[in-house]
Amino acid sequence: MYYIDLSDAENDYYAHTQTAVNNFLGLHRYDANLQIPVGAWTADKAYYAYGNALTWQSMLPYANLTNGTIPADNLGQTWYSGLNRGVTGHVPAAWKIYEHSADLAFLGEAYDFYRALMWNGMPGFWGAKYAAADCLGKMALELGYPQSEADHWQDVVNVDNFDTWLNTMWEKSGVQHYFGAGSATGTLGWTTFAYLNMEGFPHDWTRDMVETWAMDDVTGFNRQGQMGTWDLVSWQDLIASGGNTNFMITPDTNYFALLGMYQSGVYDHANSLTLAHLKNYNMKWGIPCAPEAVKSDYEFHGDQYSNFNAGKILLILEGILGLEYSLVDSNFTLAENMPEEWAFMESYVPIEIDGQTEWTYVRVDRSEDQGVIIKDLTVQSNAMLTLELEPWLEGKTIHSAPAGYVDQVAPDHIGYQLWGTSDTTLQIQLSE
Repeated sequence: MYYIDLSDAENDYYAHTQTAVNNFLGLHRYDANLQIPVGAWTADKAYYAYGNALTWQSMLPYANLTNGTIPADNLGQTWYSGLNRGVTGHVPAAWKIYEHSADLAFLGEAYDFYRALMWNGMPGFWGAKYAAADCLGKMALELGYPQSEADHWQDVVNVDNFDTWLNTMWEKSGVQHYFGAGSATGTLGWTTFAYLNMEGFPHDWTRDMVETWAMDDVTGFNRQGQMGTWDLVSWQDLIASGGNTNFMITPDTNYFALLGMYQSGVYDHANSLTLAHLKNYNMKWGIPCAPEAVKSDYEFHGDQYSNFNAGKILLILEGILGLEYSLVDSNFTLAENMPEEWAFMESYVPIEIDGQTEWTYVRVDRSEDQGVIIKDLTVQSNAMLTLELEPWLEGKTIHSAPAGYVDQVAPDHIGYQLWGTSDTTLQIQLSE
């Protein structure tokens, strides 16, 4: 990601991501939903992560404390652009930074801001308010507040009404296999897929949604293998009416939708759409690029090196490779969903412990021999107390696997939990 350093001695400003290369705009509130969690995976979180979350507290004097919104879509040192919206989606990302850093000073500063802003109300942000309430409760307890403070956040989002709300939104207005349609004949937008990121979104609903709408290139959202912003009927209406057709495919659409598919356990289609997006969105004239959008004629639009694309990093690390870790719980997880087309995937994960950066190595290998699929999961230099390995079964039958696994730790995954293990390799074999 492209950064600008506005930090000062008073800590009123921070280093943070810039909108795009050679772009005067500063940090975007909406874009930060992608950029804050990406920063959590960096080695130097104080530089690459903290500012994307903490910069927004400068808007607190101008905030609407009734509904928990700030009047800024974009800001710099001496200015901000007015558009009242919330930072609900920032909260789980800020908690991830804390899990990856164990920095109580950062957590305290972030929580003070969120507490002051959203104590009386929290914007929904495609269902993210429920995860935000959970994370704010964890923050409160970690900082020494009583249980009543943590419970308050569940009341703010009315968590007791979650199931009722969920069932009301499903196939609303009679639109089959769709979540939250405004009307039976209105525009269908990509944001329905953002709800898949909610914990507790039913797995069978997700598969129905994805196979009915995301994979369909006749009436659905599929555009040459990628997720489009609207269904095809709505796009045809927009083109016919001479409307703005500059944003047919966007990186935020694919980030929220595809990560939601991984979160909700539809790994096969998530892989297919992610690979199509990575291959078809980031190359022009043989030159790597990162455009703001793709137009209805499939030409690139806007900034060609835009931080809007940051979410792709999370699709790889958290979606395909299935990585998680927490210094707070001393836990490291490799829950791979590697595409069947790939022979291997590897990464080094920087984890700072006692001021020293340790690099944990992870690798997944996949091969086939006489109809038997062989998967090897390798972890080296793990510094966490608990190590969890969760291979994806790819919808196949276990041919052989070491004893001691837990079935269905996630959809179509088995899980192993190891303690005090620095280096290990796990092999399973699958067959049709």
